[in-house]
Amino acid sequence: MLFGMDLMRLALAAPLSCGLLFLAFAGQVSAGPADVLKCTEIAEASARLACFDRTAPSLRDAPKPPAPPAPPVAAVPPVPPEQRFGAERLEKKDQPAALREEPEAITAVLKEAREGEPNRWVFLLDNGQVWRQVVARGLKGVKPGSKVTVEKAVLGSYSMTIEGVPGLIKVSRVK
Repeated sequence: MLFGMDLMRLALAAPLSCGLLFLAFAGQVSAGPADVLKCTEIAEASARLACFDRTAPSLRDAPKPPAPPAPPVAAVPPVPPEQRFGAERLEKKDQPAALREEPEAITAVLKEAREGEPNRWVFLLDNGQVWRQVVARGLKGVKPGSKVTVEKAVLGSYSMTIEGVPGLIKVSRVK
């Protein structure tokens, strides 16, 4: 009989506790995380479930925590591959700030060419690079507007070909 009494009390207590909880939360417009946590304190299972059912949906509309700050952006702008080409041979003060992988060859247009020393030319390209001939050799047919290709060669050296000029020209980057 004692067991039957407990069931009867429980049968009366469950609707009563649900009603009290409803009245307690009815005046609130939206529930927050603290209200959901209060549901854990309710001992009776159906009342606890009713509390969660009532408060948990409002969490979907709760403001989201702020996103973590974006990582800092590098202050140095990236250097185009053409400008990196051959720059490892420059003095540190003349090198582009951000040296990365460099291409195997570049093409440009010859803007100006002048003979610095006898049979040693200096070439100014349209991309701003300046290359100097390192192996003395007479060159014929060098003229501005010609297509120029500079390629990596053996042992860290560079070879230049100029449209209309026969053979390879060994060069070193000056600027």
